[in-house]
Amino acid sequence: MPIVRPYEDRDQDAVVDAVRTVFEEYGFIWEPEGYNSDLFEVPVQYQHKDAGFWVGEVDGEVVGCGGVLFFPAIPGSLGELTDEEYPRVCGADCEVVRVYVHPKGRRKGVGTALFEQVINESRARGCKVMEIWSDRLLLDAHRMYERYGAVKVGTRICPPPDKTPEFGMYLVL
Repeated sequence: MPIVRPYEDRDQDAVVDAVRTVFEEYGFIWEPEGYNSDLFEVPVQYQHKDAGFWVGEVDGEVVGCGGVLFFPAIPGSLGELTDEEYPRVCGADCEVVRVYVHPKGRRKGVGTALFEQVINESRARGCKVMEIWSDRLLLDAHRMYERYGAVKVGTRICPPPDKTPEFGMYLVL
């Protein structure tokens, strides 16, 4: 049974290892000074009034992470995408971010427990619709989101360095 708890500074190496391992597994570019720099400054990026970040443990070892960002609802009709260069899901007032599980932690409920934490925190904050973006290759993640009722609404190209397609979804909370 996984344990989910708030991120602590001592978790940085394990979180970086989990995400980097998934990036290597899927052939994504690891960019610690760019796209992945947020993982080296979790307290600044995700531990404030507009965000949250947790780790998932199995047998006392951190094997996954996940977070959420809170913001005013994105204008537009629910499920439509904005027409910006980097589209967003209209109607969403929070976004799940950085849900990754190291291969050694998979099939143990870690991803599900982390996602449930994100959902529960979002509901507790009064959020109504969660925005989800996930690389098209992360099929297990898509299945998990869809089990909770997430609806695919389109695609966009992930920002550099990879510039790969990712699916956009929303989940009514």
